[in-house]
Amino acid sequence: MLNNRSRLDWCLSKEDRLKKIPANHLKSKEHIEKAKHDLLATDYNLKGGFNDWAVSQALYSTELSLHFFRAWLPAPCIGNM
Repeated sequence: MLNNRSRLDWCLSKEDRLKKIPANHLKSKEHIEKAKHDLLATDYNLKGGFNDWAVSQALYSTELSLHFFRAWLPAPCIGNM
């Protein structure tokens, strides 16, 4: 475990390797609100028979949900973002 921690610290110390990104709760709330909105649109399209659009919206909503967690929790990210 100590060895893994020292490797992480080493990566974080190098500017071109890992970059620690702080949590952004405002951004995470924006992502989850957009995901909820897209889920409502998904339901609307399913009821209207537009299954192809509903699938696209459901996938996009899932992606936004993942962005919610990424923005809520501080974590190191690979590369310079």
